[in-house]
Formats: sequence, structure tokens, C-alpha cells
Amino acid sequence: MGATYVVSLDTFNGSLSYSGGGPQLHGFDISATGNATMPVLVTPGTGTSVFYSFTATGLSTTLRLSDATGFDSNAGWIDNVVVNSVPDGGMTAALLGMSLTGLALIRRKLA
Repeated sequence: MGATYVVSLDTFNGSLSYSGGGPQLHGFDISATGNATMPVLVTPGTGTSVFYSFTATGLSTTLRLSDATGFDSNAGWIDNVVVNSVPDGGMTAALLGMSLTGLALIRRKLA
């Protein structure tokens, strides 16, 4: 309880239109028990890497990833989901920065 975590994942919005007509940019919602929901904007036909941090509010925390494309149940896809704890102490910001930089460099090399 009280530990902070960072979730990284890759998303893809396969929806080319939705029931409201026209393109739908709102691809996903990410939330964790007791934390704010983060909407993820993903242009239809494209993907993006996402980072979401949250603090555990109890002994058990539910991480929820919801398709919000509004088109069909197969429009939003996720892959490469990784949950890492963020260590406490003075090195937290430095370690998080190095981790995110490393992930960005790896992602760039794979693209």
C-alpha cells in the first residue's frame, strides 16, 4: 500500500470510424483503483506507446484498460504491457528518467 508503479504499453486503434460518424481519436482509458482515469488519444489506424503511473491505495489494486473507440470490441488493441514499481528514496526521479529514456530508445530502434 502506498507504493508507486509505472505501466508501459503499446496501443493501436484499428477503428476507422465509430457510431458517431467520422474518426474517433479516443482509443483507451487506463485507470487503477483509487487513481484518476487517463484517456489515451490514438489516431485511427495508428498506435502509440503509453506510460501511466499510479499509487497503490490498498493491499490489492486493480489496473483497468478499457477500449473506448466506440466502434466495436476489436478496434482497440494493446501489447507489451509492463508494470514496474518505482523505488522510494532520492534516486526515484533519476531511475524513472533513465528507465523511460531507455524504453524510448528501444522503441525507436524497433520502429
